[in-house]
Amino acid sequence: MTERAFFLTREGIALERQITEDLAPDLLQLDLTTQDIECSRKLLEDGIRSVLPAPTNPLHSIAHFHFRRFGKLLRGRTSLKVSEILGIESSTALNWALAVELMHNASLVHDDICDQDTSRHNHPTIFSAFGTPSAVCFGDWLVARSFELAIKSVSSEKGVFAIDSLAAAMRALSEGQSSEFNQVPVLNWSAYDEVVSKKTTPLLLAPIVGPLLMAGRKECLPSVRRVVCAVGRAYQMSNDILDAVGGDGNKMAFRDLERRAPNAVLVCFRNLLINGHQTAFDEWMSAHGQDDFSYWRKEVIESSALEICADRLKDQINICRQECDRLPGNLKASLEPLLDFLTNITRLIDSG
Repeated sequence: MTERAFFLTREGIALERQITEDLAPDLLQLDLTTQDIECSRKLLEDGIRSVLPAPTNPLHSIAHFHFRRFGKLLRGRTSLKVSEILGIESSTALNWALAVELMHNASLVHDDICDQDTSRHNHPTIFSAFGTPSAVCFGDWLVARSFELAIKSVSSEKGVFAIDSLAAAMRALSEGQSSEFNQVPVLNWSAYDEVVSKKTTPLLLAPIVGPLLMAGRKECLPSVRRVVCAVGRAYQMSNDILDAVGGDGNKMAFRDLERRAPNAVLVCFRNLLINGHQTAFDEWMSAHGQDDFSYWRKEVIESSALEICADRLKDQINICRQECDRLPGNLKASLEPLLDFLTNITRLIDSG
């Protein structure tokens, strides 16, 4: 029997759980239920605090610096809501939600290193505050801790497939992130959607796919994937618009343009160019120097690219809602955190 086949057996699952207990005896095991947003936020915040490094751990100060603010906790709240609807035992649900949140935070730490970003939401990044080596170590620690928590969610063979889905999400995310550095600029919607499908969508899917697999509800996966893929596009497009206007915590607008990173506003801008002007932009995006950055930034600002991208985002949000309407009633209700997020995006656009 292969190692993988063994771990799909009941004995293998039991052994894997025991190994994890021995490695991380302080992981959270609580019998708690979720009732509302504030309750789920408190569960997640307390849960994250409970699994951070102890004061004697060399990563203690870094971890507590990183989690001095918890952000939206969108993925964890979504996961708790889905698990509640599916009737998953509360401590299992919480461990999975925490696993997804830690994996998401690992991706943020590594992303800041790759992009050399010194601030996130107007606060110093781990990379800028503690240096690259410490940031790499902390990001890796978060990945390991995430899988420890995910393994604690395993109570059957179905749970093993949930862990597989989390690993696949991180693998896809890493591939999507690395695609930004392959020196091939993202200049059309096909290439943009491919990056989003790897970089943004996987960790929006993981909070939902895990509980569905643990509950044995595989038949719901195709429809859920359609919804979350649509949400992922809207999510990334909203971030791209914020980057263009300097509203994502960076000190300057058009950071993605400076880095030649994928950005929906830049795709919209390129589609407005004709003849040699488009060729010139493509060549500049493929180059490495900073010559003409100010020129292209001015060109984007003076074009209608931002307005076109905002309209495209609204269309994408409508697609999200249409896909959500096709879900069974209980599953649609469980995606409330994601739907609330879309509503907030719409308000932001309308107010702007």
